Amino acid sequence: MKYAMRVAKLTSEMRNAEKIDVEMSDYGFLKILSRENPQYDPEYVPSLFDFINDADISKKIIMGPYGSGKTSGCVACILRDAAEMPFCDDGVRRSKWAIVRNTAGQLETTTLNTWNYWTEGLPKPYVRTKPQLTFQYQFKDSNGLICLDIIFLALDKLDDIRKLDSLELTSVYFNELRHIPKLIYDTIQSRIGRYPPKINFIQQFDEKYTNVSKYERDKIFRKWQPYIPRLLADTNPPKDKHWIADIDKEPPNKTKVYHQPPALIKNKDKKWVINEDADNLMFVSDDYYLDMIPRGEEFIKVYAQGKYGTVVDGKPVYADYNDDLHSVDDIGLDPCEPIYLGWDFGTVCPTCIVKQFSKGQVKAIKEFIGDCESVESLCEGAVKPFLNTYCKGFMIISCHDQADTCDGASQLEKCGIESEPCRSNRIEPRISCISNALTRLYKGKPFYIVSRKGCPILREALIGEYHYRRLKVIGDEKYLDVPNKIHPYSDIADADQYATMKICDDEDFFYSRSSTKQYTYDEGHRSQITGY
Repeated sequence: MKYAMRVAKLTSEMRNAEKIDVEMSDYGFLKILSRENPQYDPEYVPSLFDFINDADISKKIIMGPYGSGKTSGCVACILRDAAEMPFCDDGVRRSKWAIVRNTAGQLETTTLNTWNYWTEGLPKPYVRTKPQLTFQYQFKDSNGLICLDIIFLALDKLDDIRKLDSLELTSVYFNELRHIPKLIYDTIQSRIGRYPPKINFIQQFDEKYTNVSKYERDKIFRKWQPYIPRLLADTNPPKDKHWIADIDKEPPNKTKVYHQPPALIKNKDKKWVINEDADNLMFVSDDYYLDMIPRGEEFIKVYAQGKYGTVVDGKPVYADYNDDLHSVDDIGLDPCEPIYLGWDFGTVCPTCIVKQFSKGQVKAIKEFIGDCESVESLCEGAVKPFLNTYCKGFMIISCHDQADTCDGASQLEKCGIESEPCRSNRIEPRISCISNALTRLYKGKPFYIVSRKGCPILREALIGEYHYRRLKVIGDEKYLDVPNKIHPYSDIADADQYATMKICDDEDFFYSRSSTKQYTYDEGHRSQITGY
């Protein structure tokens, strides 16, 4: 019996002999017939509806505020795609999805709860817990049997890649993609489109290409894909420099980042109000978003507006930092003023900050951050080429951590840079120096400014990545009394403190200019890395 006749006979028998569990709703989503709770209705999430129904894009990332219905929409999409899978040669539609979250705890308390809510009413799945938690569903619509496997995976470390070995999937869904390493995101894409295997559709293929030679048929079969594998992802906005932002700016083929509208906007009086065009407002109270206002502009930007930004679970070290006031797009060099270099030595992230005191302002102009390299390598490969190109003839004043770990001062001396230790290594005066600078004004302008272009990591540190870690205690919020050591934010913050302390010491210019040297092009010490 030919494939088409056999499938027609099979589905007809199922339709007549057995009750169906699901059918397509008027909106094109799966309607679970025995469900007591309301069915999924995309009418309240118009921008999410566009994301799900963009059939031309197979890899899609939706980004938006808290409570905007992202996860529910992706679950509805998985169920719909299971019903729209092509029939295998035996007349059954099969698919296997991986649902990925960064930790097992969050997978269980958030993602799994949402999944269970929207699948209520489906026939109870067969559950396997090893090697990974897997739900195996079998349910029917008017066209026959649907078999859907859901594998729940916790992936947040690069070592977790081994969980993907030999994994054969139809598609994948990432819940809160911002917490997933880029390597895991890339690796799992080689595991989709492998289930069901093409051999399960071989009779259909042979019937379609009956009159083609075996040679031509084999060539066509190699490129033929009976279904389109999907990659779905939802996320709250990550940092500006996150790898998702790179995909957003220059997406690879068949990948797109969609943005939901903000839940809070400013009215003509510059006050935060609810955006009536936001998604899912019907199911989130106005107070849900209005209560975010006291938590600060950056929190609103990320979690109420769905824009890239920095929010951390801790207490920012610099509470007086105002990104709108203290950061500018770019800062040029003032040839009339000396260059200050602040160094933090270390084997993980040696860092250097380029600063100036010009026209009554302490200016953070350029940052250099090493990655498991020596101070000498960072200096020769990045700092000196910058100085050779932009700072020829400038006076250079360099200072560093008193501890001088890794013998960094000697490494700088080899590079032709004389550096002196900062006057104090105690954390209190270092933090106070920056905090005091942030509260000062000079002729109505901030005393301290940072370049967004030249110092993106320092800017994120100032916003909150450089913070006091919250203690896990019951009652009032408590924090450690020293900043959390998170690379590279704490490293560049340290370098900034050393340079700023030196600038503040020299602010009245009571220092010996003979102790500094003018920077000239060093022809005899070309970098082996850059050639400068």
